[in-house]
Amino acid sequence: MKRTTLALAVLLALTGCGGEDPVGATSTPNAAVVMLAGTAGPAGDTDIGWTTADTVAAKATSKAGGTNTDTAAISVSRAVPTPGVQSLALTQVERVTRLGRLIGALRPAPSRTLPTPPWDLHPNTPATLAEEATYLSELDAASPRVHVVTIGTSALGRPIRAVLVGPPRTRDKIRATNVAMVMGGHHGDEWAGREAIFSHMRDHAAGNDTETIVYLPTVNPDGFLIPDRRLANGIDPNRLWNSTGANQTTNGTAYQPEQQAVRQAILAWHPRLILDTHEYGAPADSTSGILRFDPGTVNPTGTPAGVVSAAGAVLAAMKTAATDAGHTTARYNGSIPDDGATQAWKRGGIPSVFTESPQDASAGLALRRAQQLTTLAAFQTYMRDNAATLASLAAAATWYSGYTPTI
Repeated sequence: MKRTTLALAVLLALTGCGGEDPVGATSTPNAAVVMLAGTAGPAGDTDIGWTTADTVAAKATSKAGGTNTDTAAISVSRAVPTPGVQSLALTQVERVTRLGRLIGALRPAPSRTLPTPPWDLHPNTPATLAEEATYLSELDAASPRVHVVTIGTSALGRPIRAVLVGPPRTRDKIRATNVAMVMGGHHGDEWAGREAIFSHMRDHAAGNDTETIVYLPTVNPDGFLIPDRRLANGIDPNRLWNSTGANQTTNGTAYQPEQQAVRQAILAWHPRLILDTHEYGAPADSTSGILRFDPGTVNPTGTPAGVVSAAGAVLAAMKTAATDAGHTTARYNGSIPDDGATQAWKRGGIPSVFTESPQDASAGLALRRAQQLTTLAAFQTYMRDNAATLASLAAAATWYSGYTPTI
């Protein structure tokens, strides 16, 4: 008898799932079926889920290699036992859970092939919005570490998506653990960060790092199609930001739909560190291949000292990584208004930085993407190595307080 078959026999014998329901505990027998359908979950994180535990428990079971994709069946295992037999029913669920994990450990790990990033299919050309939608859907389906959420729509009705990558967790658990946000396509004609994000999220999904990264690859899909840095109505989405998340206007101007989507994502998952990827084209040296960084010394009045320090530290780490990789770096020398996105978030207590790759580099999009990938890796290393500092700053942050997100 194979080991998994033996374990199944033991499981059914101990739980009574192969015969009559014990003492009328009608809520628990299907729990065995649920556990047998999937594999063991991430170590140390049994309360899985992204938004609600029930719906994503079903999803995670299916993506982990199981065959049961029926959300209703999964939910049965979480149902409240019949009154009067609660203690017996819970004991049975506990037995099923433990033995289910044993079976998961005995069976071979399922093979999950993650999709190829669009860049690898056609280098030097940015992914179309249709390719983006397909890639994210396939990545979501292939890995229990990935969850794609539509956080809003553009002015012309195109979806704006967030991609959460890390151990499956409830929203509250994501907020309580090490979480960061990375954005691309804030300006629609700046493509390098977006392409780097598509590759980085796949690498993060393939690993076992415990931190969660919320990727927003295409903040401005209308601008991407024009292509133009601005929104379809001509407004710059990287301006007119308020330093508190509860406020949806700046100087009397209401947030645009794209800004609302970003705001919802920040309020939903409380990132402790934010990277906004950009490109520059105006300075004459944009043809030289120089990767420019947020100077870190231009901060709105009232920005907490700890936030300034953390932002400076992550910038230093990214610069070092870029230099070590052979890239020429310098400080960004353009204007940085107080109502810019990263400036507003810093003022609200979230360490936030930006990068600027050279839009007109003679080496083309390949060099710019490589630069952004290098800084992304250093960004993730910094958040991992400085989790305690970021947690302390997040506890005092005011930007994501006083408002409940609707996503």
